[in-house]
Amino acid sequence: MNQFFRISAIVTASFLAFTACSDDDDDDVAPEEQQTPYEETLELVTNNSSKDWSQVKVIYTGEDETEECGLDDIYTFNAGLTWSHDINETKCSEFSEDEEGSFGISDDGQEIVISGARFELRNLTDTTMEFYTDADNISYFEAINK
Repeated sequence: MNQFFRISAIVTASFLAFTACSDDDDDDVAPEEQQTPYEETLELVTNNSSKDWSQVKVIYTGEDETEECGLDDIYTFNAGLTWSHDINETKCSEFSEDEEGSFGISDDGQEIVISGARFELRNLTDTTMEFYTDADNISYFEAINK
């Protein structure tokens, strides 16, 4: 009988040791629930459906090229990887027209390709998107806010 209690005590102690050492961090997210960098970027850009952005600044070859007429334009990015540009009230020229196209995001979430033009995402939050390219030695930087 004494040996039965000894074995029961060892089994109970082993059970308690294993359960006490388990990783019970509630902050950890299960791997299947973690977003990839691509998914995180797509969510910030589109809000997983569609999201409207407004231009606030354009820098071209080091010069501020922001035009007042473009500040009321709306850029909409859709989770289906399409975008549209609505001119709204103030046209920058008589030839200004609404546009639409497709976009893509790199697997690492660091680049966005808009209608074939590749941009590095420099700052992307829920309310700010800034991107840059140095294609053909011409710097172009645009910051657009929701």
